[in-house]
Amino acid sequence: MKSQEASVLKIAQFLENQPEVLDVKFPSLPSHPQYELAKKQLKIIPSVLTIKLKSAEKAEVFIKKTTLFGEKVSFGSADSRLEIPDRMSHATNTEEDLAAKGLSFATVRIAVGLEDTDDLILDIVQALNC
Repeated sequence: MKSQEASVLKIAQFLENQPEVLDVKFPSLPSHPQYELAKKQLKIIPSVLTIKLKSAEKAEVFIKKTTLFGEKVSFGSADSRLEIPDRMSHATNTEEDLAAKGLSFATVRIAVGLEDTDDLILDIVQALNC
């Protein structure tokens, strides 16, 4: 868990500075609206974060171009995984339905596993640049 905590925090901080990423939702980032509450209540940092890319098309390309992340809905494992919530856990037909849940067609959920953090970041970079 400690390895995943360190890795997900580094990845979240990295993603906040990427031009293709419009938003990063992760409670251990000072930019998160519930950061202070998370600091008080979370004993373990979750290994899952959510990003919003510039478009649904960019999200699709990102998912397809990563090589170290599996596209699966099940999180909490040792391997890193991705999902587009609209296609899996929050399937819907409208942008309004997703927006009501704080999501969009450009949302990607990332679960960070035990792979090397720098390798995961390099994989994210190459996928974002496609």
